[in-house]
Amino acid sequence: MSGGDAREFRDDDDGYLAWIADHPDGYVINIVRGHTPGGARIHRAGCWTVSRPGLRAASWTEGQYVKICADRLADLQHWAATVVPGPIETCGTCSPASTG
Repeated sequence: MSGGDAREFRDDDDGYLAWIADHPDGYVINIVRGHTPGGARIHRAGCWTVSRPGLRAASWTEGQYVKICADRLADLQHWAATVVPGPIETCGTCSPASTG
């Protein structure tokens, strides 16, 4: 995988949840396994839509979606620009593009 300091979690829910816990100010792309932009979103690591503790009914990285994680938003944007064939929208809940 290309993309600077971004890390992909695939079939590794425990590793992903540990990363979220250790990087509360980081960023996450939730994207289908084939890395297509449809339905993909960029989130803050603390966004409840990608980090609800204890939620196991729908796995985080062991199902249809994988997670791409980075400490800096710029690293995720670089990953997306080099790997994904199209733009990725930002989450409307956590607004990762805002500085607030």
